[in-house]
Amino acid sequence: MANDNLNKKEILFRLGYFRDSKNIPASKLSTDLNHASNYIYKIENNEMKMSIDTFLEALELLGVTTSEFFAPAFKKEDVEIVEALGRLTDENKRTIIDLINKLK
Repeated sequence: MANDNLNKKEILFRLGYFRDSKNIPASKLSTDLNHASNYIYKIENNEMKMSIDTFLEALELLGVTTSEFFAPAFKKEDVEIVEALGRLTDENKRTIIDLINKLK
């Protein structure tokens, strides 16, 4: 969402967005951070809080800089697409990816 002030929902969305874009399951990122396998799931669903140190370590594991993470490049439509994709099965996600690649 392209404004200068990110709210908590947008930050949590971006964490999931970058994790998904790197094809890293929430459980893998959780264990790579030395937490229980459901840790990132709970963070992304606003059920737990994450320390700044853990957040920065997660970004490092994802290969994302803080500048990239906080860049105001998201639009409302981008958020809607990723939220909709999150509700699909892996097979349906692959179908959507194949369709998008054909539209290029």
